[in-house]
Amino acid sequence: TGCHLLLTRLCDAFPEHQLTLADFRYWSPEGAPRPSGGPPAVNAPVVQSQSETGGETRDWNGDYLAGPFGEADVMFATSFEALGKLYAHASGGRSGATVSTADFMQRHARLEATTTASGYNPLLKDFVNQAFFVTGEDGG
Repeated sequence: TGCHLLLTRLCDAFPEHQLTLADFRYWSPEGAPRPSGGPPAVNAPVVQSQSETGGETRDWNGDYLAGPFGEADVMFATSFEALGKLYAHASGGRSGATVSTADFMQRHARLEATTTASGYNPLLKDFVNQAFFVTGEDGG
C-alpha cells in the first residue's frame, strides 16, 4: 500500500527517525455511513460536501458517487493496529505506540494555555475519536 511504501522509504532514508502521526481512529456511530439505509458499514468512509455558499454540510452516507463530481470529501479512519504492524515490518521490527489525543496532550501540550476560564480544555475533552502513533522515545 501507499502507507507501507511511505514508511519503508522513511525508515530507509532516516534510520534514526522519530515519527508522530495523528488521524481519526473511528467515526461516531451516529455518523457511521449506512449505505442504502442498512447497518453501519465497517471501515467505510465518511463522504461529505459543503454547500456552494458554505456553512452547510451534506452527508452522502458513505456513497462517494452520490454527490456532485469532484465536490465531496472522502475521509477514512485509520486502523492504528494495522499501522503499527506496517511500521514494525517497514522498520525491521521497531515498535510504536498508539496513544489517545488526551494522553498525548497531557504529555506535550501547554494545557494552561488551552484551558478555558470554566476549566474546560478542548485538547483533553474533544477529539476523542482521534489518536497519535508515536515512535522513538515516546513510542517504542
